[in-house]
Amino acid sequence: ILSEVIKFGKRSRMRDAIMKSVDLLEKDDFESITAEIRDALVFNLDSEIGYDLYDIDLRYKNLKASLENRVSTRYTQIDRVLNGGWAKKELYAFMGPPGIGKSIFLPNVAIGDLTNGLNVVHYSMEMSEDRLGQRYDAIATSINIKKLIDCPEEIKKRYETMRKITSSHLKLKEFPTSLASVLDIESHLDELKLYQDFSPDMLIVDYGDIMRSTRKTNNLYEEQGWIFRELRGLAVKRNLIVITATQANRESLDGDGGTKEIVGMEKTADSMEKNRILDALFSITQKRQEKDQGKINLWVAKNRNGESSTTLEFIINYTNMQIKEALLGAKEKTENSDLELEET
Repeated sequence: ILSEVIKFGKRSRMRDAIMKSVDLLEKDDFESITAEIRDALVFNLDSEIGYDLYDIDLRYKNLKASLENRVSTRYTQIDRVLNGGWAKKELYAFMGPPGIGKSIFLPNVAIGDLTNGLNVVHYSMEMSEDRLGQRYDAIATSINIKKLIDCPEEIKKRYETMRKITSSHLKLKEFPTSLASVLDIESHLDELKLYQDFSPDMLIVDYGDIMRSTRKTNNLYEEQGWIFRELRGLAVKRNLIVITATQANRESLDGDGGTKEIVGMEKTADSMEKNRILDALFSITQKRQEKDQGKINLWVAKNRNGESSTTLEFIINYTNMQIKEALLGAKEKTENSDLELEET
């Protein structure tokens, strides 16, 4: 009921603003037109007026609920630095130079949370829905991505097994590069709710850098800053986990064809404004030798609510696009076992 009342109020105020703007347009009073439209857009019936600092019980009750409601990423290392996993109303990003694996991490994260019981929508701004679907199929089945075309029955069986585990769904949607904005995403979310009664818990946006801001800006720096502000605003407004990717600049690259060992926030391409908005930023690092060995890492470049400036280690299989955790401590265990054997 509240949602319908808000829609009615916004529609009525916008209609009035448009009618007034007709007369203002004849006078070339563009500033007043802008003010009328802006006032119509800010209509809201939000009854939440914030916290009282002295209301300790309420604040910590809600804080505890927020921590308990975190969603596991299915990667123990990431869960550890995020104090339990993803949180709704927050924005996360994976950063790396082109071809380093940003768009491989994203579907691995999404399919893990699908099996966690979350509804997910994956928006692609640079890859077709068919190609993106293949990546998910390879991750889900462990089949070589080049051989998927010959294995439709195996893919079906795998997904049938997954559907017995969870009733959640994952939707794939392609938007044209550099033409889609947060408003296009919101429109699509409304259509999913209207026609399929589907409401997601998580959005994967691949990727924020090649979206379009809803605001007119003077340069790319401002444009990308506003895109990430709008993505985080979407997370808060719709109570969603939003995960995206962003490019690292050329200074993140090493001479051997890999990346530097540490890729910090200062290596973000085009706009440092993006980092101010993010709740956590994971930069992907990989030496050439590590790529040959099937290793890949995440450097926690920023973490608003937890540990940062630490390296997380993973194993990547480029034939089936799967990313799994490295066995942490395996080296130490081996060294300790050898030492005990020598002493014996």
